[in-house]
Amino acid sequence: MDIGKPAVGPKILRTGGMSKLIMMWSLLGCFGTGDTAVSLDEDTEPRVVLADAGLVFGGDGSLSGWKVDAKSVQRFTPTGDGIIVAAASIPNGVAVISKQSNGTTLQLWTESNPTWTEGAALSHGPINQLLVAQDGALWTEGDKGVHRSTDTGATWTRMNVPTNLRLGSRKMGISGGRVAFAGPKFLATMDNGTTWQTLFEGTVHTTDGTWVAGSTNKPSLRVGRVVEQGIEWTDEIDGAWNPSAIHGHSKGVRIVATQQLSTQVEVFQGTEQGKNFARTRIDSRPAWVGLGERVMWMDTKQRIHFLP
Repeated sequence: MDIGKPAVGPKILRTGGMSKLIMMWSLLGCFGTGDTAVSLDEDTEPRVVLADAGLVFGGDGSLSGWKVDAKSVQRFTPTGDGIIVAAASIPNGVAVISKQSNGTTLQLWTESNPTWTEGAALSHGPINQLLVAQDGALWTEGDKGVHRSTDTGATWTRMNVPTNLRLGSRKMGISGGRVAFAGPKFLATMDNGTTWQTLFEGTVHTTDGTWVAGSTNKPSLRVGRVVEQGIEWTDEIDGAWNPSAIHGHSKGVRIVATQQLSTQVEVFQGTEQGKNFARTRIDSRPAWVGLGERVMWMDTKQRIHFLP
């Protein structure tokens, strides 16, 4: 997801009047020896991660973000108040949606290193996801449905998605010219929402637009690849699992899931064919998990970890 790889996990992590904002950087931590990991300040509340870009967004009283790698964490703060609730990578930068502290006003921003530019105010919140399509259009998903903008957020059109999409946490995915939505049915559009095709009549919990994770009639998690007219199921993972995100990367596919009645979070790594999944336990109740070419996750002590 690949246009941003947002953070996922038990706590789902969801990028003003000034056209140019100065980014103020400060070193917050670095690797030491043993189990020491890079850490965010304890007062922060990170909400969104773009794992491939090494970016974490959140709030500590201002519109805050952190550039993260295995050796250091650097904080940047554009001028403005509120918190960042959704983000996506764009060519040469990132697009973010912020929510002011009053909880009502949403604002679009874009960043092209190191300049932040104020975009349009948004009226269709709350928003959980922001994605950027192949043609540059912006898509959002939230409590007021799915919306699309072709003019950098100045105007938005509500998409007539013909089903209830409330199931799942990462419900929306884009792959090439296809936009897909997971829920009680699995839907896709190839014409920017004008028409929709049901690719699978059963439940799909999460998608990145290319891969899906869904339920079966027995205690197992089914993994599949989206094909032109449906889903090609590639493997099943035994056990009663609740998947929160799936992401295909250059060497295979990853899933974040918890077992039913458990808080233990695990990452499943499969092959490029979507088979032979290996399990890695990461933590009980992590603050977030970000999927990309690398896996980033944060424990309850604000320490950031990386998986190979």
